[in-house]
Amino acid sequence: MSRASWTTRFWASTTPTQETTLSTGSLAVLYFAPVYNTTLDNPAGHWPLHAHFLLSGSLFAYVKAGLDPAPTRPGVRARLIFSASRSRRTR
Repeated sequence: MSRASWTTRFWASTTPTQETTLSTGSLAVLYFAPVYNTTLDNPAGHWPLHAHFLLSGSLFAYVKAGLDPAPTRPGVRARLIFSASRSRRTR
């Protein structure tokens, strides 16, 4: 599969509507079907379920926020210095 077709398929499958359906739909299927009791009793089903929720939640956050909502923000050191200077002014 070429890179162009893979990225096109990926972006086409990550619309906010589809991702919201994936995240909330899987919860509905889990809790309203006998799958939940099976995953509680069987560790072989429990860990893949955790992986599914981790991946679908990560994809949901990526679709909603993007790669980095603030790509030009200062580094950690600059933000700590700024926070320290602001806390001294309020005393």
